[in-house]
Amino acid sequence: MAAVDCSLPLSVNYQEKVRPFIDLVDELRANGLDRDVSLPSVVVIGDQSAGKSSTLEAISGVQLPRGSGIVTRCPLELRLKKSQKKDVPWKGCIRYVKKKKDVRFDVDEPGNVGDAVKKAQNDLAGTTNGISDSLITLDVESPDIPDLTLIDLPGIARIAAEGQPTDIGQQIKDLISKYIQKKDTIILAVVPCNVDIATTEALQMAQEVDADGSRTLGVLTKPDLIDPGTERGVLQILNNEKYKLRKGYTIIKCRGQMDIEKGMSLEEAMDKEQSYFKSHEHFKSVYKEKKAGVRTLAGRLSTELVGQIKNSIPSLKEDVKTKLAATRQDLQLMGIGVPQEPDRKMLFLTDLLRHFIDDMQKTAKGELTRVRLTKMKRTSKHLFGDVRDAFKRLATAMNKMMPVSTNHSMLEEIKNAIVESRGRELPRFMCYPVCEAIIREHLQKFREPASACLQEVSEMVESVSTALSTAHFQAFQGLDWEIKGKMNELRMKHEKMAGEAVDQIFAMEHLVFTQDSIFIKTVTEMEKKRNKVAHPQPFAFHATQLQSGFSQPAQTSTTEVPIYHGANESPKTDEEKEAEKMLMYICSYFKVAIRRMVDLVPMAISLHLLNNLTEDITSQVNLMAAYPDQTLKLLEEDPDSAERRAMLEEKLKRLMKANQDLARFN
Repeated sequence: MAAVDCSLPLSVNYQEKVRPFIDLVDELRANGLDRDVSLPSVVVIGDQSAGKSSTLEAISGVQLPRGSGIVTRCPLELRLKKSQKKDVPWKGCIRYVKKKKDVRFDVDEPGNVGDAVKKAQNDLAGTTNGISDSLITLDVESPDIPDLTLIDLPGIARIAAEGQPTDIGQQIKDLISKYIQKKDTIILAVVPCNVDIATTEALQMAQEVDADGSRTLGVLTKPDLIDPGTERGVLQILNNEKYKLRKGYTIIKCRGQMDIEKGMSLEEAMDKEQSYFKSHEHFKSVYKEKKAGVRTLAGRLSTELVGQIKNSIPSLKEDVKTKLAATRQDLQLMGIGVPQEPDRKMLFLTDLLRHFIDDMQKTAKGELTRVRLTKMKRTSKHLFGDVRDAFKRLATAMNKMMPVSTNHSMLEEIKNAIVESRGRELPRFMCYPVCEAIIREHLQKFREPASACLQEVSEMVESVSTALSTAHFQAFQGLDWEIKGKMNELRMKHEKMAGEAVDQIFAMEHLVFTQDSIFIKTVTEMEKKRNKVAHPQPFAFHATQLQSGFSQPAQTSTTEVPIYHGANESPKTDEEKEAEKMLMYICSYFKVAIRRMVDLVPMAISLHLLNNLTEDITSQVNLMAAYPDQTLKLLEEDPDSAERRAMLEEKLKRLMKANQDLARFN
């Protein structure tokens, strides 16, 4: 391979303004921050044989891998740094990460870069023609290159070559999409002049993620290969009259294979390119307009990248601060790891259990907890509110089951029961056993919503207590399982006790009893509405009859006011009138009974599944702390947790470093 002369006169007269911004992003990316936030970059894409490698060679002064098929098999980050001193020798370095280990080796001269990149690609992607998404970084420092960072991606393949996976084309597209869809990325789309630009996949992919072309810069290559007479079409593209991009297009002419074989230097190639455009009948106008030449392209890319970095700094600062706070929170929840000294280990266990108990007690009281359970549908912060909502739904369901005086099917049921159970009673005496039986039968319907509420609250408690255990003991699988097992056993015990308490409430309700003044008041109001005039019935039914459990004749003996019917209505039978009156009393009674149940059922559930359960869990956990010999064995940290802590600590360091680096820029 011929040596490459790297003395490119790509002077950038604003080094002091450009370099700090490019250095900032390079350093952030080198520290791995691109794993946490989106960083501004220039990404180079193009179809196979579009001239992408030649374009990068012309800008960087290094010879990249060449050949047929897919040459770039890994993303290649090309970091160019212009030395301020003219006599500084060329320096190159390859870096990448393999199996979590940093690999680094120097490159002696620009002509050896191609082989060095191939070596790194083979190490990461294998010696076949497959690709890898692992990033290779090539650092180049020279006095003759621009300050610029580019990311080169594999050329878009349409057909798989021998030895390549059949879906290689889609693999490459997926890799390209991963980079170009980021909003801070400038897309450098390389397109040859001698093809229909509308058919190039590179430009089509760019348009999919950048519909208005606001972050795409087009590069037209191989102008010497276009057919005579088609120059006008190329000029229309360069002048942004066709396939418009807001950043426009630049046309370049790089060395050909014959030039390389003859040993033509890149400096000579750029001089030859300049003469070509200056003297070209059609392209000399765009050269004067600064739309042609590698020098022009390099300057534009530096300007565009720096502008993108400047615009991104405010959002970068905010993003880094947000992720820094979240990482600190995650590390705090992970803890510092188990100390090895016996005394400190015991203290560590005691604190661990104490913090868990504290959060369990706060959860039961509806207070804020020490940990945030953000991944749950219900957080510990809102458990009490969720339980209260479940109780509200119970109250709504029970109130909807309130019998009404206009319920014709219920009236018919009562009337039939009165007829069937009629004994020695004189006419107009209310049959109390029927009234009591109807009340008890209707009460059975309230069991279903009460049981459903109990089950719902039990599931809420299980969900939150399990999540609390995970949050506090996620690093200690044995301890986590032990705590969860004890809590589940206790929860089932108290769920059963709560169910028995609810059964007791319904057993008491079957006594059909009330001294509530609401009942008397409601009955009186309903009687007034029923009668046409405000006179008591001759055999008034008093609440004391419900209390005593048998019917008594009223002490008054006034005349019943007759009820008049319309001309077409049949007079109501005694049973129908009695059924209406009984339903009126039943409705009045259920106003009291429902008021009792919507309070007593939630109180029973809360007593057992919140208060008593928390007390039992507290006692059990305190017992574990009181007998540490067995409990300390459960403090063995699983490898995944140790690895996650190390990852978070590393992430915290790079975020803190990024925060310091960004603070220098206003």
